Amino acid sequence: LGLIGLPLSDGDAEVVKAAGIPLPALSKGNGDSEELTPSNIWEVSANMLELRNPAWKPFLQGIVKNIAAGLGVDSTGTAVSAQLFKLSLHDDGAMLEPVQDSYQTSAVPGTFGTLVIALPSYHEGGDVLITNAGDPEIKAFGTAATSAFDSSYVAWFHDAIHALKPVTAGRRLTLTYCLIHENLGPDVLAASSNKTTGKLDMLFSYWHDNIEDEIGYAGYLLTKKYRKKSDLSYEMLEGVDREVVAYL
Repeated sequence: LGLIGLPLSDGDAEVVKAAGIPLPALSKGNGDSEELTPSNIWEVSANMLELRNPAWKPFLQGIVKNIAAGLGVDSTGTAVSAQLFKLSLHDDGAMLEPVQDSYQTSAVPGTFGTLVIALPSYHEGGDVLITNAGDPEIKAFGTAATSAFDSSYVAWFHDAIHALKPVTAGRRLTLTYCLIHENLGPDVLAASSNKTTGKLDMLFSYWHDNIEDEIGYAGYLLTKKYRKKSDLSYEMLEGVDREVVAYL
């Protein structure tokens, strides 16, 4: 590609297009009136990219930490990593129909989610729409507001449905990363899964392998006060105590 500067210039945009693979044209209409229109999307695979800015690595680590906490998969972010998957250029008129990241998940084993970082490149429109399994609400995330001089990001689980609203002006330039957890896989970490149970499974496995011989008993202190009865049972528990004991 050569050196690509940011914010993205017209010349560098043409370089990205020349090196990238255009996505297939979109069909509109049906039957005899069906028409094909260019997708206006070009993709460059990760093996053709090199990020030379020394500030990028800590910048990415900070994003991954925030995403890991926001998705509820790791409060520290140390167990989650991001593997670069592709660079995408969305020109004026580009859009994506609702889809799941099934190909990306199979291409990079262990992928539980997707991180998209919009790089500095002025554009309007191009909001990301996300729908999680079992939740009819469509969440919209815009990248246009600060696109001229700043970056923004959005992430979702691998089983979420995502789409891209049309880019109405300028060009949208993004890096797509696969999110990988070192201990939990996509079967546990999904929009439709119970991540609390998955993290408990991981914790119990750690205890079993590391401290079972040192600790004979492990206890959970109830948060509420209950009358001293020898027959205290699950049915008597309230609030958080009842939920925690149900998980345990």
